[in-house]
Amino acid sequence: MKNIESRMVWYSALLFIGAALFILAEFMEVMDNFWSGMGLGFVVVSGLRLVQIARYKNNDAYAKKITVENNDERNQFLATKARSTTFYYSILLEGLAIVIFYILKNSDVAQVISMVLCGQLIIYWVSYAVLKSKY
Repeated sequence: MKNIESRMVWYSALLFIGAALFILAEFMEVMDNFWSGMGLGFVVVSGLRLVQIARYKNNDAYAKKITVENNDERNQFLATKARSTTFYYSILLEGLAIVIFYILKNSDVAQVISMVLCGQLIIYWVSYAVLKSKY
């Protein structure tokens, strides 16, 4: 129950931060429009999550269903497999994009994508080494 309370506090804070960003960017013009969209996104997502948490707290059948789904080994396996597949294809697509941008003589974009690709691979290798030492 404590975890639910801390999540409610977190999402409430994000809701207020989002509202502040939206107001400062849209009405007071302190920031550019990027922050207006970011603030509105925070408001919408936080609002939805707060509704879900309220439903979780007030509906025992829903709470049990969500708890079972979150702790189900099959769902955890599928989530891990989906992350793995996403990483695999993002690496391949980034590599292809690098080649295409170099062919199109747009080396600045290719270098940025190359740095992202290298960063992903470094994070992968570090996390692999840490997990290998643990297990």
